[in-house]
Amino acid sequence: MKRAERLSRRARWLLMVPPLLAASCSEPPPPSGGPYLWRVQGSGTEYYLFGLLDVPDERVTVLPAPAREALSRADAVYTEVEVGDSATVAMARASALRSGDNLIELLPEELRLRVETWVYEHSVPMEQVEPLKPWAAAQLLVSYDAALEADELPSHHIARMAHDADKAYGGLASVTDQAGVFDGLSEPEQLALLAGTMHCLERCEREGHSAREDLIEAYCSGRDAALLDLSCELSEAEADATVRARVRRRLRETRNEHLAKRIRERVERAADRVHFFALPADRLIGPDGIIARLQRYGHRAARIGGTEAELDPPQAPQVATR
Repeated sequence: MKRAERLSRRARWLLMVPPLLAASCSEPPPPSGGPYLWRVQGSGTEYYLFGLLDVPDERVTVLPAPAREALSRADAVYTEVEVGDSATVAMARASALRSGDNLIELLPEELRLRVETWVYEHSVPMEQVEPLKPWAAAQLLVSYDAALEADELPSHHIARMAHDADKAYGGLASVTDQAGVFDGLSEPEQLALLAGTMHCLERCEREGHSAREDLIEAYCSGRDAALLDLSCELSEAEADATVRARVRRRLRETRNEHLAKRIRERVERAADRVHFFALPADRLIGPDGIIARLQRYGHRAARIGGTEAELDPPQAPQVATR
């Protein structure tokens, strides 16, 4: 495979997945709590939030029937970052160290040995790892096998469906927004992110399973707590309390607040349209998730196919600070 093609696959993955295989099926089993799909009312209109797990696996790429129906009703479709060649090129640039820098040479010895061992034992081309920033390397090490085995991520599948149906399509955030969340972390914090990912990968392998499979299983079974725990462990496992708090604040609180604001702006700007937002499932759920933040702005949500109870009464918006 040519280097340009490898970079393209790597960058497409980095566009969507936080540091975090193929079953054959035409209709995936719905999560036990219902699909990660919510109908939301707010700002004088109705819209849908769909939580995806952006790995190239039919178990999560084939949309459940309620999500397909919601997508068919929508006039406008958004993913976190717009899918396209320009975004792929931009992310490849944003994830790279300065010209001439080598990640392996920048790592502390103990972490360097762990990364080198993992790369060697899992046949990850070292030339793909060396030019990456620590946060980008963490994502690549989680995703490498899957990125080689399939061509389409769920976000790409949704974007293609929107284009095929001639629907308005775009991204809620730019590549600059996306990479900026990670680039805003200091070098020790980025190294802690990479070390946390290594800890999770190594622990799963010792126990005879994979972090990626654990994420897929948690998602497909609708186990919200497990999905959140795995997402946090992949980024925070070896960081001290101060670093953990800052990483979580930037990756979840600040980022989720930004996306919640963008959603509100989009639906207010075109209240006559039905919107469909496809975002990582772990960003939607939890007390600091996007749904909870939209609720604080007065929006009301009901999960489709699961418990139809609304969220708690609206609260005053609480904006995360950097």
